[in-house]
Amino acid sequence: MLADEIKAGESVNIEFKVEVPKRSEKYIKSVIAFANTAGGKIIIGVDDESHEIVGVDKDEVFKIMDSITNTISDICYPQIFPNIGVDTIEEKCVIVIEIYPGANRPYYMKTLGKEASTFIRYQVHQDLLMRQFLRTWSYKDPIIHLMRWSVLSRNLISIGRKSYVLR
Repeated sequence: MLADEIKAGESVNIEFKVEVPKRSEKYIKSVIAFANTAGGKIIIGVDDESHEIVGVDKDEVFKIMDSITNTISDICYPQIFPNIGVDTIEEKCVIVIEIYPGANRPYYMKTLGKEASTFIRYQVHQDLLMRQFLRTWSYKDPIIHLMRWSVLSRNLISIGRKSYVLR
């Protein structure tokens, strides 16, 4: 199943990383965006351009997984509980970080605050939620939430940028 997802390439719910980025913000944005939308997977050990499975060092797998867990716990607010596991494909280890749709939205980076770091997943990009939308985003009423999400989606499509900041 995972091999098929890798062959299909990145999507709104799948993102590849050759390795864990040195700057954690590069993957934390994806973690937050997945939690704020429909969930998704980050697969580490796969080249995002060629879809080649490069794997991660087998001797370092559990150390890397522990580091990812700690980073997500330290940076994200409210707490995000990913499912992190190891799969072997073509005799190479890949780390799969599965993020579920969050129940306590919006999720953001503790240090940057809600308005500067609440991301959503849009196509294969993470987008910063527009400040106006963030102020009125309802989490208790799913009907209102869906109506507002529909309006936001139309705005994102019509604007066609990767990030949005209203000052």
